[in-house]
Amino acid sequence: MRLEGCAVTVDPVRGHGDTRAMKPTVVIQSHAADAPEIVRRASESVRAWAASNGFDYAFKGDELFELISAACREAAGTRMQMAADIARLAWIQALLDDGARRVVWLDADIFVFRPGALSVDVDEGYAFGREHWVQPGKDAKLRVFNNVHNAVLVFTPEGRTTLDFYRAEAARLLCAAGPDVPAQLVGPKLLTALHNVVRFPLLESVGMASPLVLEDLSKGGGPTWKMLDAAHGGELAALNLSTSLIGGTTDGVAVTETLLHAAVDNLPR
Repeated sequence: MRLEGCAVTVDPVRGHGDTRAMKPTVVIQSHAADAPEIVRRASESVRAWAASNGFDYAFKGDELFELISAACREAAGTRMQMAADIARLAWIQALLDDGARRVVWLDADIFVFRPGALSVDVDEGYAFGREHWVQPGKDAKLRVFNNVHNAVLVFTPEGRTTLDFYRAEAARLLCAAGPDVPAQLVGPKLLTALHNVVRFPLLESVGMASPLVLEDLSKGGGPTWKMLDAAHGGELAALNLSTSLIGGTTDGVAVTETLLHAAVDNLPR
């Protein structure tokens, strides 16, 4: 696939019967050089999980953004999350083109706390993450809001059609977006909208921790953590720590790195 300006051109996909040797599963991650310690701690848990399964591991820093066009980077502006959403897809495409039989993206702030239970086996050639976000509703009662997230992505050559479509549409949306669109536009918002129609295969093992869940975990557990775990059917093995919220206050919770470290310390093993 090539990007020409903001347009996307899909190169012919190598056939599944290609005689070149397929490479093993590759787990990929990226974060900035100045990422907080909690991100490095989370990333190390992913490295350890990958090693325990015999998977290859690859990491990129800011060079991740070199995988997308200058036009896309310019359209993203300061909303680097949007550029990263597309760049990770380009990286997955490149690895599949190079012979990987499965590529797994995990956000750098995902902590694997039950490595033996984290499976990335997919039956349909790809899968996205299931987000169950716990926070108060309009009536102030705790609710679970269901979405789809791209903090975890799994693709094999059999899922290439979906991968190519997703990248093309994400790039088109990014380049057409104005400065006021949310940073989640080409990630969770686009995927959730598509999922409501086509029903993507989803992984329940990687969840998203809302600030209230993080606060409960930091104290050893509580109602919001129980709600999250129940929503995932008890399958949770890894948790996105929502580090993008550090320094702010959400639902009355001041999100700090200290809070996140405490939450990780109390995750069940």
